[in-house]
This record gives sequence, structure tokens and C-alpha cells, in this order.
Amino acid sequence: MGDVDEDVLMMLDMYLGDIVTEVVKRHGYPVVLEEEYYDILMYIYRELIKTWFGGREPGIGELRERLKKARKERAQLEVLVSYLVSKYLEQSGTLYITR
Repeated sequence: MGDVDEDVLMMLDMYLGDIVTEVVKRHGYPVVLEEEYYDILMYIYRELIKTWFGGREPGIGELRERLKKARKERAQLEVLVSYLVSKYLEQSGTLYITR
């Protein structure tokens, strides 16, 4: 997966941005959104591509439709985004999850 098109980044911001912000604030994740916001979006994007499309890079229309569908189940999407933000933080060494 190469560089992400600016249109894709804008679409991710439009469909997921408010949820990312809410999740970070609600759970008190140690994130400076002004610095890490786009890194988090990119991490979420890569993980969604693996999960939703089996690693295949979708067309922008296909991605848009999947994001629209996911937004209809907002509570589930919030859980997914929260999980992915915590995984991003765990990978970056910012959040240590004890098992």
C-alpha cells in the first residue's frame, strides 16, 4: 500500500474524523490530536483495508460506500475506532496494555 491519495484522506476525515476525536477525548487516550491525527487516520485506513477488502486497495467509490454503510452503525464504528486507536498507541509505544 503506497501513499494515500489526498481525496481518500479527506474522505476518511469526513467519515471518521469526528469519531476519532470523540473516542480520544472520551477514553482519555494520550494523544495530541494536532500532531497525531493524520497518522491515526492512516493507521485506521490501513487496518480497514486489511479487514474490509482483504488487503486489496479499493477504488474511492467503493471505500466511500463502505464508510457510509459503517456510519449507519455508529455505535459499532465507535467501538472499532476505539480499538484501532488503542492499537495505534500500543504500536507507537504510547500505550501499554497489560494482559
